Amino acid sequence: MTDLQPPLPSFIFVREFHFFFIGFLTPPPLNTEILPLSNWNPFKNMIISKLPEEYRDLYSKYGLDNPETADAGFIALQRAAIVSNLPIETIFLGELYHNDKGYWDALFLYRQHQDHPLALRNIGILYREGGGVEKDVKKALSYFEKAAELGDMFAICELGYCHLHGLGVDKDPVKAVSLFRQASDAGYLQARYNLATVLLNGADGSVEKDQDQACALMLDAANQGHSTSQLWVGQFYCYGIEGNRKGTDREKALTYLQMAVEQENSRAMYHLAGMYLKRNLQEHERDPEKGMEFLEMAAERGEVDAQVWLGEQYLSGKVVQKDFEKAAKWFNKAADKDDEVALYHLGVMYEKGEGMEVDLDKAAKFYLDAAEL
Repeated sequence: MTDLQPPLPSFIFVREFHFFFIGFLTPPPLNTEILPLSNWNPFKNMIISKLPEEYRDLYSKYGLDNPETADAGFIALQRAAIVSNLPIETIFLGELYHNDKGYWDALFLYRQHQDHPLALRNIGILYREGGGVEKDVKKALSYFEKAAELGDMFAICELGYCHLHGLGVDKDPVKAVSLFRQASDAGYLQARYNLATVLLNGADGSVEKDQDQACALMLDAANQGHSTSQLWVGQFYCYGIEGNRKGTDREKALTYLQMAVEQENSRAMYHLAGMYLKRNLQEHERDPEKGMEFLEMAAERGEVDAQVWLGEQYLSGKVVQKDFEKAAKWFNKAADKDDEVALYHLGVMYEKGEGMEVDLDKAAKFYLDAAEL
């Protein structure tokens, strides 16, 4: 597929304007369909602390962090991007469209500032994922390289990921470790986490396992607020490492998992549920009510394992009152994501008529779908 300029995005009222391959010679015309938050709220599930510093500054600049000024601020942000073509505003608006799967609109906005590392790395992500363009890992790599040359730590970390997994380049774990370490030393916590995961297990015989260093890096990232590191540290304290339970500490596990939950980490919610619900717990450790609360939270946020387990809880009735309708609801949500356990449970429910009419044809289909996964 040729790297063509995408069609004009849906949010721009088409008048006469001229552009080269890289974008407009002049800023785009006034957006006649700028949307208020009541029509489109791209911020509802956004965690501000996880945003790049440049974007966080926009929250206060446009009053997006205040419910009383957020709507007017969002309109002002869109005008600053579309009419004034301000770089950070334009790229941020592109990310909002990107996150909402408006890939063409996102790509159009990113291309207005292809000399900016934030735009370059985001274009790279679109090519890596095939969002609005044909998937092209080599082209993605080239955009990450351009952003990295401008000092973008995210892009350096992404380059490490590409070298680790051979995406657009020959697999080179040693190079990946070097790039992760470079970004980690500059304070980029995702790179510190990535470096820790490589050192935890080693890689292809070219990177030696160093679990002590891995744990130290992961703990440092967790203590600085990296939610995935908090999740993993919590799991280390809960389960140990590779079957070795030396150093496990339930209270520390609860602390780090709770830290991750406060950052909306759904996997941490799932593991916290297990720490209160699992059958092998001491009596004083069990808290079914709290466990179900965390399990519901994880399931509602799309955590498939939590959806299956929640369905099983309603199916068995051992912790909560048996409810076939709720069990089927959660099994169906997980089955929509091709979870074979959920498909199997639905097959059993249709075969036995649990909360539904017996339907052997549907049961057979669910069993077959589960078997094919």
